[in-house]
Amino acid sequence: WPVNWLSRCASMTYRFVNPRLKAWVSTIDRIGYTLTRWRKPRPFPAVVERILLVKLTHLGDALALTPVLAQLAKRYPKARLDVLVRPTAKELMLLVPHGHTIWTMNPFEAPRGREKKVSWWRLLRTGLRLRRQRYNLVLEMRGDLRCALFCKCLGAEYLLGFSDGGGGFWYDRCLAPDPTLNFLARDAAILTLLHPPISLADPLSEAHLSIPSDAIIAVKRWLQSRELESGFVVVHTGTGRIKKDLTPQDLNRLDQRSSVLAGLPLVFTCAAGEYAKTVRFVKTWDRPYKTIILPTRSVTHLAAVVNAAQHVVSADTLTMHLAGFLKKPLTALFKGESPTIWCPYPTSTL
Repeated sequence: WPVNWLSRCASMTYRFVNPRLKAWVSTIDRIGYTLTRWRKPRPFPAVVERILLVKLTHLGDALALTPVLAQLAKRYPKARLDVLVRPTAKELMLLVPHGHTIWTMNPFEAPRGREKKVSWWRLLRTGLRLRRQRYNLVLEMRGDLRCALFCKCLGAEYLLGFSDGGGGFWYDRCLAPDPTLNFLARDAAILTLLHPPISLADPLSEAHLSIPSDAIIAVKRWLQSRELESGFVVVHTGTGRIKKDLTPQDLNRLDQRSSVLAGLPLVFTCAAGEYAKTVRFVKTWDRPYKTIILPTRSVTHLAAVVNAAQHVVSADTLTMHLAGFLKKPLTALFKGESPTIWCPYPTSTL
């Protein structure tokens, strides 16, 4: 690749950092826009009965669908609202109201944890199943060249999406969001592409989670057995496998700057397979506070625990997003990430 070509393509509005990736995507976009420039624009559907929202991102980012689903349910009360997410986000989407059918598909990029990269056979099978649903409206919420091509093959009457990941020429209408927007405001901006458009000043006010009553009762019984009815603080540090997870030194700095950890008992939440790592973390931290380690069995269990807490201290993880959506007092600790983009609301961020 010539240097001048790379520098020219790198100046285009994409969210990628790698200039070579920007060059590839911008080249495909230039060819695509050139070939489709004479395409006759399709009208917005007069009757919307089936809507599909596609969000093949990580677990916490999938919660950004909640305000969009709420607004679509108000605009189209008789329409069927379906969601396509990763398999790990299926249980999380069960807590979100307004969704009818939850489809799952493995991601295109390198997966995390136990996930597997999507195979061509599964991609074809999922696409054929979704194509039979005959959706009137499809909203691609990721902004990805491969997702845009996949959604185009679903045969929907109208296709909306983001163009900052490439493939904007596949959409009937697309939007290049401001990269400094909060992740909730970014996803809610796609509603401005509807006809007539919908504008949300505060997306978090439209976000609601529905926790099953049996999970709430089970957490209450656990609190009574541990004598925590007077209140507790949820602390989630992550697994320590990625840079944004917390270390004992991070909690020490928080303890020096704030009194959040010194008031109530501390409940360290972790996944079932991370119990031994969390025990070593608490022993290394070595603070004279009452601490309890709670392995959460599922996303529903974690949401019920966060809902019962008086305060939440968390890294940039799913626990932080659940606290924001459940309107809980939150202290979010960021390492390298931007709090204005990823924190649900700027109550107390460090």
